[in-house]
Amino acid sequence: MTRSLLTSGYGGKIYSLSFDPTQNAPALVIDSTTDGGPASTWFSLSERHAILYAGCEFAEPDGEVRSFSYDKASGRLSPLNAGKCGQGPVHIALSSDGRRLFTANYSDGSLSALALKEDGTIDATVETKTKRYTGSGPSEERQEAPHVHGV
Repeated sequence: MTRSLLTSGYGGKIYSLSFDPTQNAPALVIDSTTDGGPASTWFSLSERHAILYAGCEFAEPDGEVRSFSYDKASGRLSPLNAGKCGQGPVHIALSSDGRRLFTANYSDGSLSALALKEDGTIDATVETKTKRYTGSGPSEERQEAPHVHGV
């Protein structure tokens, strides 16, 4: 009974790992490595399509979300396309109807909404809607501006 795991970090690679929890000493095996973009630190899997969305936290000058086809059997990811969002996407959520992808953008304190095509890829022909927030918190050293964490 092999299990799969997708992981990444600030290094820009997405790793597809597998392990068998029934083994006496289960070991993680790297099945594939994919370029995930600048710090692909948040993933969301589509419930409707075999697609993984990855937020590129350090993409500049705008934030970016990349989409990948995901082969669950092999763990392989293949790049599909990308869309722009606010700076520093740190969380992704998909609408229940599968038509929108939302990002929480830490660096510029915003929320973004990207359109998705019927096949689940990002629709770059539709302008991304981004709402930026202003203000600060009581601890100016840490809260000099909004830092949206979730959506």
